[in-house]
Amino acid sequence: MSKTNELEEIQQTLQQTLQQIFLTNLTFFKQNHKNIYEKIIAFEELNIENYSIEFIDNRFELIDIKNKTTFYNIDPFSDAINRINNFNFSNAFSLIKLEPYEKRNHYENEINSYLYLNQYIKNFSKIESDIKKFVFIGTLLGVHINDFHKKLNANSYLIIEPNIEIFKLSMFMTDYTLLAKDSKLFFAICENEYNFQKIVEDFLEYQNEYNNLIHYELAHEINDS
Repeated sequence: MSKTNELEEIQQTLQQTLQQIFLTNLTFFKQNHKNIYEKIIAFEELNIENYSIEFIDNRFELIDIKNKTTFYNIDPFSDAINRINNFNFSNAFSLIKLEPYEKRNHYENEINSYLYLNQYIKNFSKIESDIKKFVFIGTLLGVHINDFHKKLNANSYLIIEPNIEIFKLSMFMTDYTLLAKDSKLFFAICENEYNFQKIVEDFLEYQNEYNNLIHYELAHEINDS
C-alpha cells in the first residue's frame, strides 16, 4: 500500500469514528436533552459552516473557514493532558460563607444564635473536599471534557457553550454519554440570558450541599507546555 493510500485509509477510518461519536451524541440528546437536539437539527437546516475539524500534520485542528485561520491551534489530546496536569484548583467559587461570625455585643439571658451558626459552619467545612460539581466554560472540541471526567468523576457538570456550531463540532470528538453514565449533566448551549439563568439555578439547586466549592475550566485558556 502506498503512503498516499495509507493516509487516505487512516483519514477515512477517523471520519467514520467521528461520525459514529456524533450520531451517538445526537441520539443521546434526542432522548435526554431534546432542546439541544432541536437546536442542532435547526442549525443543520441553516446549512451554515463557519468552522470545520481538519486532520493536519497528524493532529485535529478547529479551523475558522471564513478567515482561513486555525481557531484552535493545538492538538486537542495533548491539550487535554496539559489542562489536567496544570489544572489550578484555585479556579473555584464558593456560594457559602464559611468564616465564623464574631459576636460583638453580649446581653444577659440572650440566645446566642451565632454560636449555633458557627457550629453549623464548622460541621459544613468537614464535607469531603473532593470535587463534586464542575463547570466547563466553553467546549472547543471537548476532548478535555471526557479526560477531566475520568480524573474527577464529579457528581454533576454544567457545560456552557455560546456557539452552537462549535458545540456541534465537539459532538464529533466528545462522547457526552460517558459523562451521563455517572453524573448529572446540565447544558447551557447558545442560550438567551433568561434561559441561561434558569439552567444555572437548576445546577446550583441540584445537590446544593456541594455549592461550598465549585471548580471550573475555561476553554479559551490553553496550556501548551
